[in-house]
Amino acid sequence: MCNRIIFLPIAWVMTCVTGLVAQIPSQAHLDYIQKYKFIAIQEMHRAGIPASITLAQGILESSAGTSWLAVEGNNHFGIKCGSDWYGETFYKKDDDRNANGDLVMSCFRKYDTPEESFVAHSDFLRHPNKPWYKPLFELSITDYVAWAKGLLQAGYATNPDYPQLLIGIIERYALQQYDADNYVLPPVANVETDFLYINGLPYVTANAGETLAVLASRIGVSVRQLIKYNDGLKDDNQNLKDRQIIFLKQKKWNNMESELPYHQVMVGETMLDISQMYGVSLFWLNYKNRMKEGMEPAPGSQIMLRGARVKVRPKLATGIEVPERPGEETDETFMDWAIDPPVNPVLPNITELPERATIPETETVPAVTVLTYTVQKGDTLWNISQRHNLTVDDLKQLNGLSNNTISIGQVLRLSK
Repeated sequence: MCNRIIFLPIAWVMTCVTGLVAQIPSQAHLDYIQKYKFIAIQEMHRAGIPASITLAQGILESSAGTSWLAVEGNNHFGIKCGSDWYGETFYKKDDDRNANGDLVMSCFRKYDTPEESFVAHSDFLRHPNKPWYKPLFELSITDYVAWAKGLLQAGYATNPDYPQLLIGIIERYALQQYDADNYVLPPVANVETDFLYINGLPYVTANAGETLAVLASRIGVSVRQLIKYNDGLKDDNQNLKDRQIIFLKQKKWNNMESELPYHQVMVGETMLDISQMYGVSLFWLNYKNRMKEGMEPAPGSQIMLRGARVKVRPKLATGIEVPERPGEETDETFMDWAIDPPVNPVLPNITELPERATIPETETVPAVTVLTYTVQKGDTLWNISQRHNLTVDDLKQLNGLSNNTISIGQVLRLSK
């Protein structure tokens, strides 16, 4: 009897093989889950996003931590700079195009650790300026299927297969187990569950008598990072106040969490105190309120925490109001505090403001050579910065820009 040979369509065979391979657990995926499952669970408790969804997105979007963004910038979720990021950045071509339709370099956030990227991912979905994600947080935290579909409906991804890709990863590795309330976290020493949050930023408080070096050792964060994240910190031997707030991430340029858009100044409060109280960078708090470095607000005045720059600065603690220079109220791109003050300032001795001589001040302006550049078609902050030996952050600071958006014909300052 002849043996029967059965020929199967090659397409059917390849489909079966591909499907089989897709179900085989990957060691890289297993290692990724083991490494980041606790931060995903921690973020679930803090922000309300299922740990299974976060882990599946991390695996999918960072190729289990091996993508260029993840390796070079600890950015596991492809989060771009946006208008509210003033930390470190790096660039690569992605999907941004110029006016000609050509691909241009996209700005991505760079994090000190992968864990920061996980926290930023949660903050991204919960951001008050992204209400289209709000329906997600009305879903059950254990309904990963609804979350996967909801992300697509909210516009998080454009690939129609995105929900099934997430669901496939979750079910292949049983990631839904981490969504359960009874899943046991490791001891606090291994997970930062004792950190508190202001404006979405983790922070700790100092103990009485601690120096910055002692606190850094206690929480396992370098002194350099703490100085970078906190205004007013200078060296490792600096003595800290009891219960002093120390941030563990870069402070933001806005506060979206306070009930009111402003803070009512109490007796003895400084701009630095308010900056720490709300997790807003002192630089941007000063800018928003037209305060120069060293100026302090009077008790009872209002300090804006979010929104556009105020037209009139708050009353100063000294009781002396500094008149605005002509055009200062409308020129949002000119940061007047970046100019060094006069060597022998006469303002504190003025008793009658109308008699103040303005000629010496205007006479000094022509002596200052300010380099400028007019934005052309196809320009971005990045390529302008490269041509003039600057960084994107330099350009944004010089011109008071809150994001990377520029327009044709706009005049940018290239020097102070």
